Amino acid sequence: LENGHEVYWATASYGQGVTMTLMQLAAAYGALANNGAMMKPHVVQEVRFANGTMDVTEPETVRQVVSSHTAQLTTAMLVSVVEHGHAKGAQVPGYYMAGKTGTAQVANDEGQGYKQDETRVTFAGYGPARDPQFVVAIRMDHPRTTPWAEGTVVPVFGTIADFLVDYLAIPPER
Repeated sequence: LENGHEVYWATASYGQGVTMTLMQLAAAYGALANNGAMMKPHVVQEVRFANGTMDVTEPETVRQVVSSHTAQLTTAMLVSVVEHGHAKGAQVPGYYMAGKTGTAQVANDEGQGYKQDETRVTFAGYGPARDPQFVVAIRMDHPRTTPWAEGTVVPVFGTIADFLVDYLAIPPER
């Protein structure tokens, strides 16, 4: 984006040429789920030591990255993707899930352009949408059954989300 060429701004608007880690993607979705407040990511909630002591990770706000209003509007759009778009496989009966697919071409190692028949697919989402309790981000490199996120990582999210609402004993919202 620093190059200042309009083509980079245009392609970045739909994610082409933008790189981030899966943790960064999960943190961004976590900010949307948390009314626009980005939290410091952590992998474990607590560590229990053999002597009985515990090291508990406390939530830490990094900063407000979007307004609460913007986060709510974006959540509504992400719910629509799951309810009516290409992510129906992320649905969990009794709950509204918010999420978005991503399918990226893989850059050619030997020059310009992209590799033929190779993609990276992602799905990031959270739920339940009205009171999010979890964020899940999934990436798969070079899927073989289909090159699209809809048929690969979306059903994986659906399975994980279904498990999590049961495991966390989250009451249905609809």
